[in-house]
Amino acid sequence: MKRKLIARVKHMKVTILKSIMAVTTASIAFSGFATQASAVGLTPNQEGEVNVGVEVEGAEYLSNDLFPFIESIVSEVDDTTGAKSRLFIDSFSTSNTYAGGVQLGTKDAGTNHQGYWFRPSEYVNGTSEENGQLEVGTFTFNFNTVFEDLTINWFDTESNNSTGVTAINGVALDNPDWVPSGKDSNIFTQTFSNIESITLKLGKDTVNGTGDGVNFQLLGNPAPKSVPEPASLGGLAIVGLALAGRRKLQNRR
Repeated sequence: MKRKLIARVKHMKVTILKSIMAVTTASIAFSGFATQASAVGLTPNQEGEVNVGVEVEGAEYLSNDLFPFIESIVSEVDDTTGAKSRLFIDSFSTSNTYAGGVQLGTKDAGTNHQGYWFRPSEYVNGTSEENGQLEVGTFTFNFNTVFEDLTINWFDTESNNSTGVTAINGVALDNPDWVPSGKDSNIFTQTFSNIESITLKLGKDTVNGTGDGVNFQLLGNPAPKSVPEPASLGGLAIVGLALAGRRKLQNRR
């Protein structure tokens, strides 16, 4: 009788150990899955003007609900215009006229893109150059979450040292991360890590009244919320299985 009982106990210990290993493995897999956040597009699919702190009489702005991960977008003084620019979400699917003489049609004076893009609009002393179609400006994006990865798609950069990232998380870069010049309609992509805020410099104005215009898109991968560590989950599983095994053993007695 004692031999049978000992054999049962040994068998139960092996079963519990196997179950613990299975649960612990599952816990690690679950934790790895939970920490993978899906990338989200930060450029809404709706045309309109973005409120960046530039006062324009009669202007109407897109709802903040379209920017759930963005705390604020602030227009900074651009070093090539000496002024703050306006900012729009634009596609070439429709023609739009905005306050202050901005006309964004179904075809641009320069290069045309597909889809929805953030579109700067130079605005100096109450006037919009090229009917608002000169895409020059400097903007700081403040996020309400940390992005593990933030990807920027730059459209049609055709001049050097005029478009790129000039500050990250409130700290100005000694050497801005400039986007190289490319061919007509080029799209250049950059990705940055652990971003809470970022300042973008776009395009340049020139003395003769024209320059290099650049649009952009943002795509972010939010940092995941904290989840239990695999060891913690495994520990809970061990306690639970051990108690269950003990109850079974006592019942069999």
